[in-house]
Amino acid sequence: MGEVGGGGPVPTALVASTFPLSVVRQMIREEHPFFTGLADGHLHELPTGHWPMLSEPKALTDVLDLIARG
Repeated sequence: MGEVGGGGPVPTALVASTFPLSVVRQMIREEHPFFTGLADGHLHELPTGHWPMLSEPKALTDVLDLIARG
């Protein structure tokens, strides 16, 4: 979770569509700058490549709904 403007924690989530979650977790462990803020985030895999909103819109909607519901 990140901090915003002195307020409480902000939930962080990632929908990984181009990297497998195993690679994302490895990059988090290795403190890769693109992934460092995701150590406590909710990680979801949707292996569609770029543009999941075009190739798998229903699956993306389902994942985003799951994230929104917490």
